[in-house]
Amino acid sequence: MMKRCGGLVLAALSASLALAATPAAAAVELDQASVPETGPYTWQSYGVFLRDGTRAFEQTFTVGKAGRLTRIEMAIFDNPALSYDGDIILELFTSPVNFSLGFPTPLATQTIPMAGRPESYNISLSQLTVFDVSSFNIRVNVGDVLAVSARGAAGGSILSATTPYAGGTRYVSDFWSSPSSLLATDLDMAFRTYVDTAVPEPATWALMIGGFGIAGAALRRRKAQVA
Repeated sequence: MMKRCGGLVLAALSASLALAATPAAAAVELDQASVPETGPYTWQSYGVFLRDGTRAFEQTFTVGKAGRLTRIEMAIFDNPALSYDGDIILELFTSPVNFSLGFPTPLATQTIPMAGRPESYNISLSQLTVFDVSSFNIRVNVGDVLAVSARGAAGGSILSATTPYAGGTRYVSDFWSSPSSLLATDLDMAFRTYVDTAVPEPATWALMIGGFGIAGAALRRRKAQVA
């Protein structure tokens, strides 16, 4: 009988742990956007990367859906008037960063070559630069404020939507001023954020709870028999 109880305990625990370890089906949803999913839309170019890589742009945004942040899409385009194609460094922070004071450790970072970006006069919503942060497992909650930044060398333009984004502010790190400063602006980056909102299904939770209940009952029965 004791062996039978032990087998039941192990089976119930194994089933429950297996269910707990099984990821829920992905439910990646659009969260924040300063551009619509479809038109009409209007863009305005407001700056280029400098050759020394010291100019930086940041955009804060407010999370609207809890879950795992998976990607950020940004309007970064090649400027055909400039011949230098350098890398773009995309970073995610918990708050706006004044890059003149140094570069703190970001929540996520990705380097993307400017070469191959669509040209700024040929704009399409399907060609936004994707900042993939899915592998960093960044959990977000409603109301969290994050900052996404782009910096790099000359050769690219970051474009803004003409309609202001109410959930955040765009900043420019102005290295021409003395001392250098982080300047808030009235235009916002054109961007979109996506969150995986998937949670275990109610049936999965019920099976997990049932499995632990069976294990607990078997252990109590075993203790009673020993006594």
